[in-house]
Amino acid sequence: MFAATTASVALYVKRHAISLSATADEQAWSPYSHGQVAADGYQVAVRKAGFHMGSTVKFVPSGCSKASAHQVSVLGDSHAGAYERNAYRLASDTGARVTILIAESCEPPLSIIPYDTLACREFVGASLEDIASKAGAGDVLFLPALPKLFGE
Repeated sequence: MFAATTASVALYVKRHAISLSATADEQAWSPYSHGQVAADGYQVAVRKAGFHMGSTVKFVPSGCSKASAHQVSVLGDSHAGAYERNAYRLASDTGARVTILIAESCEPPLSIIPYDTLACREFVGASLEDIASKAGAGDVLFLPALPKLFGE
């Protein structure tokens, strides 16, 4: 009994150094951790700012003359924010400019549960106007959302 307790205490004390899973490494799982960029990737500046009732996160690549002229816009609630890591990697790998427009609890347009507050409608309207004013041929608008069913 004493040996088992001693072993348990020793493992607990070393818990930060010992892990059998990837959860100990935030770089491996966090959507807000930008991870490592390949040596031949673009340098990416990350700019966060407020936008109406929400916020924007912009990924602006630089450092290469062959940067993509395309822009990817991601619009939605916290599910859109979970794509930060992917957006950073896309900008780094391709040179595309990526902007995430986030408003907590505001479903994006075309969702099966439409946004139902005036603040959400204003955020989505302002976001779509902003995206349209900068849009060009070949740009992408991504509307991630997970459906909320049965009042969940």
